[in-house]
Amino acid sequence: MSIMGSSAEPTASSDLRYVYYLVYTENGARRSKQPVDSDNPYLARIWAKQVTPPHTVTSLKHCICDIERIPQAFIRGQLFSNILSESPMNEGRISILTSNGLGFKPEQPMAFIVPAIDLTFTSYITVASSWIPVQDDTQPRFFRFSSEYLSVTEDEILHTDGVLRLERRQRKFLIRLPDLYYPIAGESRCDQKVYLALNSKGNLGFIHQDRLKGKVT
Repeated sequence: MSIMGSSAEPTASSDLRYVYYLVYTENGARRSKQPVDSDNPYLARIWAKQVTPPHTVTSLKHCICDIERIPQAFIRGQLFSNILSESPMNEGRISILTSNGLGFKPEQPMAFIVPAIDLTFTSYITVASSWIPVQDDTQPRFFRFSSEYLSVTEDEILHTDGVLRLERRQRKFLIRLPDLYYPIAGESRCDQKVYLALNSKGNLGFIHQDRLKGKVT
């Protein structure tokens, strides 16, 4: 058996405490970037002391994502105490340093489930100016946009797959003029260059290319 552990290996027997885990998407188990055994490319482990305290569900997800090179997946990913658990763990303190803590046996690894699309979001884009898509009639002189577009703030950093898309859709508008009692409503077809992006709250949606600054990194 070939062990392929972390470069930061514990040196004392008292430090030999690992958290074993598997990463899944809706398509099944995902190969680990740091498998424990070359014969099982899916099972991975973290040296428990690598997890930044306080030990919480979020800090453990952060650590897993760092090792697996999916830095944004902790936002929407769900952590399960073992592969047989039916419900994800709630945010809060967790025990990983004790001899019977979470994921302490390779036969009972924790499960981290992430949306497959998030694994492609390895690039970053920066928002140039704040923008909220108008989706009702409270600002009648503005075009109304689908809820598929993200509300963004200036200098916000978004995760993206880096693919520039051309979205062709009908854009609805509603305009009220001072000399008209009834508003004018209509639709206009428009082609928009957009990126599909994920923000820090876990919201997935489109962002216009012209609302970004700098290059995709």
